[in-house]
Amino acid sequence: MKPLFKDKKGQAAMEFMMTYGWAILALLTSVGVLAYLGVLDPARYMNPTCVMEAGIGCVDFDINSEKAQFFLVNNIGQDLTIISINFSDCGATYNYKFPLYDEHIFIIDCVIPKDKFKEEVFVRYISVQGLLKVHTGEIKAFIH
Repeated sequence: MKPLFKDKKGQAAMEFMMTYGWAILALLTSVGVLAYLGVLDPARYMNPTCVMEAGIGCVDFDINSEKAQFFLVNNIGQDLTIISINFSDCGATYNYKFPLYDEHIFIIDCVIPKDKFKEEVFVRYISVQGLLKVHTGEIKAFIH
């Protein structure tokens, strides 16, 4: 003769596992739907930042779908001549004498089709000694 309680314990354990299994499945489905809809997208909560290497400071910037503006300051310790500023497929050439501690707005006309912008920026300049140098930075912003 079979013991009756042994089968009941197995059934209780199976019901317990099934209940928690369905709860976990519902939770994973909810998280998947939220991620698909972009609610859990960490880029949605990013702060707009403009970070350059030491020497050329990014005081402020503005990026929209048609142009990018960078408000830069020369803290490199000498006068410079800015040659170009480039990012992704866009860029502009200059021949701007950038005195020490001077601030200037550089404008780059470019079509930016994305709504989120995260690119590396290259500032090419000529030092007082006549050497061509490159400063890099990173820009993160939402396009408006």
